[in-house]
Amino acid sequence: MKSMVLALSLAALAGAAFADDTPYLVGSTALGADVGIQRYDGSYGDNSMPYYRAHLTYHATEDFAVRGVGGVGNISDGSSRFRTEWFSNIGIQGVYQPRIVALGCLRPYLATGVSTDFGTVKNYGQKVFDLDWNYYMPVEAGIDVIVNDNLSFNGFVENRVFMRYWSKLDGVETGDNYYHKRDELPRAGLGITLRFGPPQPAKPAEVVFVPVVVKVIPPVVVDSDHDGVPDSLDRCPNTPPGVAVDAHGCPLDSDHDGIPDYLDKCPNTPAGITVDSVGCPLDSDHDGVPDALDKCPNTPLGVQVDATGCPLDSDHDGVPDYKDKCPNTPAGVQVDSTGCTLIVFEKGTKLVLDGIVFATGKSTIEPVSAPVLEHAAQAIQAAPKARLEIAGYTDDVGSSKLNLRLSTQRAQAVKAYLVRLGVPAWQLTAKGYGASQPVADNTNEEGRAMNRRIEFHVK
Repeated sequence: MKSMVLALSLAALAGAAFADDTPYLVGSTALGADVGIQRYDGSYGDNSMPYYRAHLTYHATEDFAVRGVGGVGNISDGSSRFRTEWFSNIGIQGVYQPRIVALGCLRPYLATGVSTDFGTVKNYGQKVFDLDWNYYMPVEAGIDVIVNDNLSFNGFVENRVFMRYWSKLDGVETGDNYYHKRDELPRAGLGITLRFGPPQPAKPAEVVFVPVVVKVIPPVVVDSDHDGVPDSLDRCPNTPPGVAVDAHGCPLDSDHDGIPDYLDKCPNTPAGITVDSVGCPLDSDHDGVPDALDKCPNTPLGVQVDATGCPLDSDHDGVPDYKDKCPNTPAGVQVDSTGCTLIVFEKGTKLVLDGIVFATGKSTIEPVSAPVLEHAAQAIQAAPKARLEIAGYTDDVGSSKLNLRLSTQRAQAVKAYLVRLGVPAWQLTAKGYGASQPVADNTNEEGRAMNRRIEFHVK
């Protein structure tokens, strides 16, 4: 150990003769390998054995670095009484390595951090215990002899600082005499380091002063885009030829919407209106009504809208035409979300099915009635306990006997249609009432149309 310290001291003295322009270390990463000895001095005696380690170092600054260290090498008292079957250590350290110009290529350093041992201890060939997580604080001094940007040789000496109550290397209890009987494991070694990173900064170039003769030339007014505003004042120096500009050389924007007049396809946009790339008011849903006036800004594509940008609702039932499955609902009739008559089956109620159309003087159901009947079928299927009478009515045109027969046939046609849609036949009965129960005046066409109807009577 003493010879190793002497070797490091001699290397430090020799380094003073090296040049002081050695490579810098800041930003470099170094990978090194060392070979040395470690000396066990503890409760069983003392003995020296080989020690090998590797280290990876990163210089965050020129003088400070962080490194990871890992080593292997058994310890023993020199006999079979105490020996490790295998023994290694790993740790992380902070390194202080100042650049001292007087030492040239020699870079001494101090390092410390936290490390832990791993291994298996044996007495007389029998396993005693594991050394896992045996923490200690290493204190190391060393020196690097820098050859060039990528290569250096190094030497080091290290000892450890145990803290009270932490595990000992040989497992012997020490009690109150810990500091007198504690294990020592100093190490020393030599190694080689390969370094990767930025090279030494180049020396500043020699400054040569050359006399210069300066000839003063009158300034020339330049107007590169020929808009009448010199480049020194022109805030828009690349204006296309022929475009009218303001005093700052920028194209005119009469409606102040951010789009110059020569590109603006909607030059009179009102103030405050957001426009697109051609100066026209934005219409996000493409319904023909600009966003600033659009009360329904998210109308689906292709849906017809009114002047406020909202979908059309021809029968004013609150359901827009593009969603309305029953588009001709009479005014005042309560509808559901599909725009069809709201059907609620409460015992004793009568529900008029608006929208069922028959051929004139016949019981043939016109195709336009399909949405209403499909909606009615769904409502009946959702109320499996309901019993319904389908009641048919006519106006007073024609004989009573004929009207009674026609109303009965129409009621039966509606029942048959609903059964085809999946409604159980036992839920339905069909009956005709002719012109016996008018709901409007039969003296005009509007009243007669209201009297020609189909009703659900909930039993």
